[in-house]
Amino acid sequence: MVFLKRQLPLLICFIIGTISAVQYYVPTHLSSDVAEGLSNWYIIVAMFASLLGFVSVGMVHSKKIQRKEPGWAYSALVFLGIALMVVLGFWSGGKETYDDGRISPFGWLYNATLVPLQSTMFAILGFYVASAAFRSFRAKSFDAGVLLVTALIVLLGNVPFTNYIWATGLGIHDIAGVKFEMTDIVGWLIGTPNAAARRGVTFGVALGAIATSLKIIFGIERAYLGGGD
Repeated sequence: MVFLKRQLPLLICFIIGTISAVQYYVPTHLSSDVAEGLSNWYIIVAMFASLLGFVSVGMVHSKKIQRKEPGWAYSALVFLGIALMVVLGFWSGGKETYDDGRISPFGWLYNATLVPLQSTMFAILGFYVASAAFRSFRAKSFDAGVLLVTALIVLLGNVPFTNYIWATGLGIHDIAGVKFEMTDIVGWLIGTPNAAARRGVTFGVALGAIATSLKIIFGIERAYLGGGD
């Protein structure tokens, strides 16, 4: 049992991880076929994982409904939404629009419920992010002051009224014969210092992902086995 729970998963992870990494550096038809086969197996495993997640969600919400816990009506809506999407999906053949251009019931339910709900959630998150930024952007240090000034310039630079005031009210069009507008400042901030910082963060994340992958492949990181050792 120890072999099935510990050694076998580690062995499978080592073999599959090594093959997946090596095939990028061996450009042959065999490596391409192996990569395609592994991708297909990944899709199969992901489907079983999705099924497991669906069963887990069903168990959690069914218990809430049985026990009449606070908010159990929302759990009932979860099952209702799943049932409607499945039934209408089969009825519409999995198409959002028919061949003649008419929207299907499946597509209508998606566009009339999920899309507006997503827009509402993102709108609420926008106000939350704005309030969090207001609390965070307090110039308590030089670095915080630079961040505050830069954020204000980028925010104001994306407002058409600010560009209008810059061009008409201030009358600034060029400096020393060089075109100089509010949008140019914003473009430079986003394209130069912001891009450099973002690439540095991306590079660091990539190195961290490589290190974590190597730890998993060689069995150093075993938290995914459930024991944490």
